Amino acid sequence: MNLILTNKNMKNKVLKGFNPDLRMDLICASDSLRPALQCLYFKDGFVYATDSHMLVKNSFDDVLIGNFSEEELQILNSGVLLSASSYKSLLKYKYINIKADGIMAQSLEFEIFYEFKKDLTFPNIEAVFANSKKHSKVDYINLKADY
Repeated sequence: MNLILTNKNMKNKVLKGFNPDLRMDLICASDSLRPALQCLYFKDGFVYATDSHMLVKNSFDDVLIGNFSEEELQILNSGVLLSASSYKSLLKYKYINIKADGIMAQSLEFEIFYEFKKDLTFPNIEAVFANSKKHSKVDYINLKADY
């Protein structure tokens, strides 16, 4: 597939990919002893990220930009893990395709493939939400770190 961007206003626009304003990778753990927490978890229309202290849940509607096929959404809904570093890299691409074993990112010059993490088990996060009385929906969090 060839991507042709003809309008200057589309220079930085994501055509089909992840919302670059939603940095869920920053929530993931960096602890090498818990590799599943170094990933984002896609399941049943939501994307989860946690460092074991904070847990973030966003809908596909918030995370995905563009028209994804039913097949692509089924793959994500099935419960796949994508490393936080791969997610961060994918934020740079204007066009991605979801495959059974990973995500193909395309630019005008090349394609690169990011594999889903296998043999890892993400925690049962829905149980955390079900048992917690302190959780609530937050539409927007703005942090300003001026030092």
